[in-house]
Amino acid sequence: FVGTVDFPGAFLNCIMPRECQQTFIQLNRFLTKLMVSIDKRFLKFVSGNGTMVLKLNKALYGCVIAAKLRYDMLRSTLEGLGFTRSAYDMCVFSGNAKVGTTVMNVHVDDIKIFAPTDSERERAITGLSELFP
Repeated sequence: FVGTVDFPGAFLNCIMPRECQQTFIQLNRFLTKLMVSIDKRFLKFVSGNGTMVLKLNKALYGCVIAAKLRYDMLRSTLEGLGFTRSAYDMCVFSGNAKVGTTVMNVHVDDIKIFAPTDSERERAITGLSELFP
């Protein structure tokens, strides 16, 4: 039985480590106006050219370190749930189910699940969805 799990905003679950705390992004004028319209307190951070520079506290898709942070977090979670990483492929994890073996193949923020029964597939999907809402 095969299933998939997609994690919207998956990278935002990863806190930037101290050595990466000085990662900045610049918002264009449109996004800056949008931020100010949401909360006027941001007005004091608008630069002369109408843009705004923000420091990232959480990983953002596209940052050099973001994919590694996401993988490390997901790996530790899966291993904590009893899954073992493949010695041959860092993106494949397997774990013993009540009947047979469940295998998960990770690709960025998507996981493909191969389970011996429909109930094991659903259990894996539900468990991951609860851990990463």
